[in-house]
Amino acid sequence: MILKPCPASYACGRPRALAAPTRFFSGQPLATKALGPAFGPLRANKASGTSRPGHHSAAATRTRASSSSSAVPSSDKSAPGFAGSTLLKKTYSLLRNNLCIVLSAFLLCDGLTWLLHRCSHRLTNQVAVQFLSDVPADAIGNLWWISNDTTIANFQTGYQYIVGAVFVLVFPISILLRTLATAVAILACHQNPGGQVGGAQGWRLSPAAVLAQLREQWGRVRERWFQLWEVECLLAARVIPLSGLSLLVLPLPWTLPRLMALSATSSQAILQGSPGNEALQRSQQRLRPFWRNIAWPYLALVLSARALEVVKVAAFGALPARLQRDLPELSIAIFVVLSLVTFMLCRMRDLLGLAAYQMTDDPAPGGPLPTKPATV
Repeated sequence: MILKPCPASYACGRPRALAAPTRFFSGQPLATKALGPAFGPLRANKASGTSRPGHHSAAATRTRASSSSSAVPSSDKSAPGFAGSTLLKKTYSLLRNNLCIVLSAFLLCDGLTWLLHRCSHRLTNQVAVQFLSDVPADAIGNLWWISNDTTIANFQTGYQYIVGAVFVLVFPISILLRTLATAVAILACHQNPGGQVGGAQGWRLSPAAVLAQLREQWGRVRERWFQLWEVECLLAARVIPLSGLSLLVLPLPWTLPRLMALSATSSQAILQGSPGNEALQRSQQRLRPFWRNIAWPYLALVLSARALEVVKVAAFGALPARLQRDLPELSIAIFVVLSLVTFMLCRMRDLLGLAAYQMTDDPAPGGPLPTKPATV
C-alpha cells in the first residue's frame, strides 16, 4: 500500500493532503471497501471535476460563509452600519456646513448661561450674608462670584447648603437654555445638511442671514419648548448618574453602551416629536446595535477637548513674564485659538448624536413601544 498526494489539494489552495490508501495492483480505494457506499462516489466526483467530500471549493466556502453571516442578527455583528471615522466626518460636515448658525446659537446660550450663573452666585451670597452670622459681606468679597475661602465655603457655616439649594433651583433653567440652543442647531443642520442657505454656504453667511435663520428655527422650537425641556430633563436624570459612575473607570464597560445609546434622544424628540420617555426608548432601540461605532468618536472628542484645556494652561505657564508683559498679543492669540478649537470640538460632540441619527434607521418608526422600558 502506498500514499498518493491529493491533486485536489493544489486546486483548493490548502496544505497538501493525502489521498485514500489504495492497493498496490488494483488501485481500489480501501475507504470504499471499508466504509461502504457512503464513500463510493469518490471516483465519480473526481471524474466530473467536483471536490472531494473532505475538500471544499472556494465558492462553496464563500457560500457557506455568506449564509452563516446572514443568519446572524445585525446587532450581533462586530461593526454593523458605519465606521467611527465615517461618523466623525459626517459630524464635521454638519458643523462646517452650518457653522455660523450653530456657533451663534451656542454662543448665545453660553452668554445667557454665564449671566444666569452670575445671578445665582449673587443670590447665594446675598442669602448667606442675610441669614448666616459667620459669613460677613466683606469676607466674601465680590458678591457676583461664589467664595472659595475654606473658612467660609464649608458645611459648618452653612454656606455650602445654600450653594446646593440655589444650584437645584437654577439647574433646570440652565437645561432649558441648553435645550433651546440644541434644538435650533439640530433643526438647522437637519434642514440644511449641505449648508446651502439662500444660495450661500452655511459657514459664509452674513449676520442678517444668520439672524433670519435663528428666527426661523426659533419659531419652530417655541411651539414645543416645554416638551423638549421635559425630554432634556429626563435625559439629564439618566446621563448624570451614568457619567458619575464612568469617572470610576471600572464601571465604564457597563455605563458607556448606555450613554452612547442615549445619544439620539434630542434628535428623536426634536425631529420626530417623541415625548418624554418615548424619546429615550426610541434612541436606545435605534443606537443600541451601534454603540461601539459611536463610542470611540465620542471619547476622542471629549479627551481632545480636555487635552486642549491642559495645553492652554501649560502654554500660559510656559510663557515668560517678560514676553507676556511686552507682547500681550501673543497671549491673547494663544488663548483665542485654543478656546476656539475647544469650542468647535464641544459642538461636534453636541452634533454627534444627530449624525448617528441620520446614519441609522428607526427600527420601528411610529410603531408601538414595548410596555417595559428598553434596557441597553
